[in-house]
Amino acid sequence: MVHVQNRNRLRNTLFALAMAFFPLLAGCQDASVHHYNRGMDYLKQDQYDQAILEFTKAIEINPRLVDAYFHRGNIYSVIKGDYDLGILDFDKALEIDADSATVYYIRGYAYSQKGQYNQAISDYTKALEINPRFAEVYCDRGVEYYNRDEYERAISDFTEAIKIDPKDSCIYYNRGLAYEDKSEYGQAISDYTKAIEFNPYYTDAYDNRGRIYFDEGSFDLAIADCTRIIEIDPNSERAYYNRGRAYAKKGLSGLAIADYTTAIEISPGYASAYMRRGFAFADKGQHDQAIADCDKVIELYPRNVNAYSKRGEVYTAIGDYDLAISSYTKAIEIDPNSNMLYCNRGMLYCQSGQYDLAISDYTIALGIEPNDAGAYNNRAMAYIGRGEYNRAITDCNNAIAIDPQYDKPHHNRGLAYLRKREFDRAIIDCNSAIALNPDLAQSYCNRAIAYRYKGEYDKAWEDVHKAGSFGFQVQPEFIEELRDVSGRKE
Repeated sequence: MVHVQNRNRLRNTLFALAMAFFPLLAGCQDASVHHYNRGMDYLKQDQYDQAILEFTKAIEINPRLVDAYFHRGNIYSVIKGDYDLGILDFDKALEIDADSATVYYIRGYAYSQKGQYNQAISDYTKALEINPRFAEVYCDRGVEYYNRDEYERAISDFTEAIKIDPKDSCIYYNRGLAYEDKSEYGQAISDYTKAIEFNPYYTDAYDNRGRIYFDEGSFDLAIADCTRIIEIDPNSERAYYNRGRAYAKKGLSGLAIADYTTAIEISPGYASAYMRRGFAFADKGQHDQAIADCDKVIELYPRNVNAYSKRGEVYTAIGDYDLAISSYTKAIEIDPNSNMLYCNRGMLYCQSGQYDLAISDYTIALGIEPNDAGAYNNRAMAYIGRGEYNRAITDCNNAIAIDPQYDKPHHNRGLAYLRKREFDRAIIDCNSAIALNPDLAQSYCNRAIAYRYKGEYDKAWEDVHKAGSFGFQVQPEFIEELRDVSGRKE
């Protein structure tokens, strides 16, 4: 998220205020006034060191020349970033004239830059007591409240600033940020839109509005905002990246890849763009390119868990289980508390017949997340593979207790009962699985086997045909056996 802008044009604002409230001195042209006016001339020419020398000479001659303290402090704080010296000068100016809202305002800014936020707020508040129509002060005090997560107060101050200066795009932007952090997204969009109305080139406002649109699923609007940023700044890698994400959400992987590629061309070290492009390549089945992008992310950030995980996923898709396991193992070394990584590696161990290792991974995963129904279900599959049907049934029971609508543990418990030759229980579980997922072809097949051994051949044939209607290949040996025992030649 873009940080609240503490009025990026602050230097110009402060110097405009300085010129308005502390101009050249006229009248009696004593030596102090002469040096002060010379300092002002140097200040206008951006010759700050010379200006400081002249203001210092003026103060030496007239220690009560408040204007000289102010301008010298202004240069120290705003130009040179020497906030301590600036505050000393502002302190002196306020000793002489305690009713200057501008001095309180700029001293508040100096305190803010030093991280002394309570003092900053105190000075801003004092400035507003003196001048209740000081829009800049409301804005900057609102910034301080925002940085303290006091969003209601921030919004109140930004609103007061808008009443005074209703065409300041920056204030609308800041209030939009506060609304966004309060999850009041409609108000945030309204304020970002208002900021854009007064400043059509306000890329941060487009960016934030586009992000909300993206999060709300309004991908076309998000794309439009990113496109506008690109029109304003063709080298905005972030805009290309964000537009790519929106295209990907719309299933437009080709356009997404093109935008991620442009982002990478602008910023060759943009790891997130490589990562997202890898996702898009994987979605298009371009596995080699996806792996290459994951490798690039790993090259840039060797401890990027997501890159190892995604690479493992791609290797799994192409059937290279050894490399997939290696990638997940590296990811687990980096993040040993990820339930998902253990589950993914466990699945690969199970599919490659390494049931003991699979059970170990699922057990660790359940230690991390005890209510993971999927991990119980998958460990049950490993137990079935190892012939430990009672343990498999226990795990399926646990999965079903966590998520009764989860079809797979019903199916796997039915398989365990089938292997135990408890055919009635197997049929009951197949019925439950099919009720939850009528397209679960394997459950029809398992139920057909149970019916065959119960001698209910017509029901067995019916389930064989149903499984086949989903494109499931029932084992030819079972079909031949069913023909023999049923006397049917289907």
